[in-house]
Amino acid sequence: MTQYAALTAIDPNPGTPAARVVNYPFASPGTVAAAPTCVGMGAIGVTLNGVVLYNAVDARGNDAVANEIVDVYGGHPAQTDYHYHSVPERLDAAPGADRHSGIIGYIRDGLPIYGYHSVGGAELTNSDLDVCHGHSHGTLGYHYHATMEYPYTIGCYRGTPR
Repeated sequence: MTQYAALTAIDPNPGTPAARVVNYPFASPGTVAAAPTCVGMGAIGVTLNGVVLYNAVDARGNDAVANEIVDVYGGHPAQTDYHYHSVPERLDAAPGADRHSGIIGYIRDGLPIYGYHSVGGAELTNSDLDVCHGHSHGTLGYHYHATMEYPYTIGCYRGTPR
């Protein structure tokens, strides 16, 4: 960001992504808990391409997708930690035979997060999902979905995060 004066004036993010190895413990397999729990700041999961998934808000508590500048891949740095606040559409490029999105990552509670589409290829909205941003159907059981609406990924943990 610092190489672009106009962007830096809007979002003075001094971070520069750096390669690093991160290990996240996940419940395997993830199971649905008796009651949902709140999502905290920072990392909530990881995508299959290895990029950490943060919650929907920035450090100021604002909608990060609406207020932060991201690169062409849909992410940006926090200091040296590159991350997403939403799921880039390019990660939702491999639907199954029923046109349901494939798994794009795992949340800290061990439950999978799928892309934007349900069975038949219909794009999901918040009204199609529960408060945690998931639902259960068929052999997939309970799982989360990305949407184009806030909170974009998950609204709470439906399993027990590690």
